[in-house]
Amino acid sequence: MFASGDFGFNLYWQSAMLYLLFYYTEVAHLAVTTAALIYLVASIWDGAISLIIGMIVDRWGHTATLRRTLIASAVPLGASFVMAYFAWPVRGYGYGALFLAAHILFRTAYAWSNIPYLVLSARLSSDARDQTLLSGLRILAGTAAAMLVAHATVPLGLWLTNQRLAGSYMSVAFVYALLATALIIIVGLTFAPEDSPKAPSAPEQNTVSALRAAFANRAFIVLSAAMMTMTIATTMINKSVLYYFKYEFSDQAAGQNTLAGMMAVGAVGTWVWIWVGRRIGIRLMWGVASFMCAALIGAISLLGLHSLLATRLVLLALQTMATGLYLGLWAMLPETIEYGVLTTGVRVEAILYGLNALFQRIAIGLATTILGFSLHHIGFSSGAHLSIGTLTGLRQVFSLIPMLFFLASGGVMMASPLRKITRQRLKQVVFEPHQG
Repeated sequence: MFASGDFGFNLYWQSAMLYLLFYYTEVAHLAVTTAALIYLVASIWDGAISLIIGMIVDRWGHTATLRRTLIASAVPLGASFVMAYFAWPVRGYGYGALFLAAHILFRTAYAWSNIPYLVLSARLSSDARDQTLLSGLRILAGTAAAMLVAHATVPLGLWLTNQRLAGSYMSVAFVYALLATALIIIVGLTFAPEDSPKAPSAPEQNTVSALRAAFANRAFIVLSAAMMTMTIATTMINKSVLYYFKYEFSDQAAGQNTLAGMMAVGAVGTWVWIWVGRRIGIRLMWGVASFMCAALIGAISLLGLHSLLATRLVLLALQTMATGLYLGLWAMLPETIEYGVLTTGVRVEAILYGLNALFQRIAIGLATTILGFSLHHIGFSSGAHLSIGTLTGLRQVFSLIPMLFFLASGGVMMASPLRKITRQRLKQVVFEPHQG
């Protein structure tokens, strides 16, 4: 029951990641640079407000309070999500500002609701086996939501509005919001605080010293840099798929089906990479996955792939490889916490997770900005017939730029101090302090 909340949250998150930029340019007819800047500002705001809410929760987030917050935030979150797709009836100077305000409102409401949910997930049970089961169920729920959003958003919206594109996105957003709101409220109502571990006590160090310790943690900084470059690459690809299939192959439906397939193979790829990571180490696994992602996406331009089927197969394979990077991030993040204890003597947890969310949001915003201004540079115009030169540029934006960021991510990770000998020392510090 608790994991079903992830289905609800991913209805919101995946819609914003996969379709909101496309909606801005193809339906609301914002300039691609304006749409990209809206996304950048909203993403940075999301990271900042998530960090602030995380700090508040870390100090005063008693389980009963978080449960009430989750219930109270469900309806405002659903309403703000629908507003993000609202077709504003005005035009002119303030048109883009309305979309920006709606987007910021949605990101704020999402952080207000999602962070208590994430904290409650850690308090559902202290048993490691329960947490492993919960993580698996949440991955399945999130994957199911991603597949639904990718595959059903456009056809469901057109069906709800009798084939009227203008209101289709807001109509399907309303359906998603109803379902997600119900799930989130049910999670809040069914969560049993008396069966949960007590909330952790407030950290002894103040925020300034915690931030200083976080930025002195070399393992965390390297992981963050590798994560940001990887996130820029994957975000650019995910947001480009609909544009690429619509203008390169004149088949937007194929792009939607490809996105759904990418979400599906990612769930399967997780188990493959778990096996690989346990045998070669997470750091080396990251390098292998980054190189494979770069080779696959670069092949679209470097080999001149013009086949819809070949492009789809490349993207499915790419998503399988990229899953290793997502897995590597969440596997290495706890190790960076222990590395910080080893090197600085200060234990910082909530701050690192908050900074990780901030850096991720910044990377998503930067990726959208790079994509938007790159499309503007090659002469892209929404709804127009693209010249051969513009289509060539679209192919390069879609493949070569992400390829470079994948290569950069693998190179950065090679500087990580988290090697096998370090992990052995970490275990001594954490589990055998008397031997330290």
